[in-house]
Amino acid sequence: MKIDITRPLQLLQWSSYLGILVLVKLFIILPLAAILFNDFYLRLLPSDSSQWVPLSTFDIFQDFTENQVVYDQSINRVLIERALPKTIDNGISQRINLRDHILYKVDLDTKFYCLPTVRSKGPTTNIEELEIEIYSSNKPESLIYRRSVPIVCMKPDDSINVMELYKFGPSRLELFKKEWLNHFKAHDKISIASEMTSVRYVLKVPKSHKLVIQPDSGFRFRMSFEQGLRNVMLRWHKFSYAVGIVIFDLAISSLFVITAFLSFFLIMRKSSDKKSD
Repeated sequence: MKIDITRPLQLLQWSSYLGILVLVKLFIILPLAAILFNDFYLRLLPSDSSQWVPLSTFDIFQDFTENQVVYDQSINRVLIERALPKTIDNGISQRINLRDHILYKVDLDTKFYCLPTVRSKGPTTNIEELEIEIYSSNKPESLIYRRSVPIVCMKPDDSINVMELYKFGPSRLELFKKEWLNHFKAHDKISIASEMTSVRYVLKVPKSHKLVIQPDSGFRFRMSFEQGLRNVMLRWHKFSYAVGIVIFDLAISSLFVITAFLSFFLIMRKSSDKKSD
């Protein structure tokens, strides 16, 4: 009785070829695509084209007469010949370092709790209104952005749903975040002209309340380029990296396949020529 092992050997052969291709893809082509796109991205968009400035590095004032919190900081314009200092997230007041003669766009990201300061009389609601203003100086006429947004504020007797501790774990802070944390974002709505010398961020707090700001709140200053593609790549840098690496990976893979096919074709042609001779 003869056992035909041709088919299993063919399957083993093609499986080994497929395994080699997968290894080449994962350990050679994909890392090479990531390295090449990262180099391309840094050449197109310098590392200092985006600057994250936490609110904790601003000068903070509490205006009790107007019931508002004011974040104020001056802008330090740095010449292109000099390295642009990064803002250190250490809670110490630091000037905002931006390039000279360059227009910046601002992404604002503020997370906060709204807590009561006194016990209210009569029925109250958890919905309050927060007014947000941004100025280029301490003068009222320098207003460059204003927005009123509804927020959720706690009442004196409010807490968390203890039953949800069984669902989301033992961290009460995480439950407070889930139920009471407010999150306001404003992307690409604010421009910082080259002649601006300061940024003043004002939060007009609802009456009889105070705000507790999360430490990861702040401003992201992005250089505004004439080319729209670079603005998109700077604003959505994570998405740009994902798409860019995929494109570079496909390009390198295509080049690899074409090269392998041509090499195989030339080898087969030479072998056939030798046989004919």
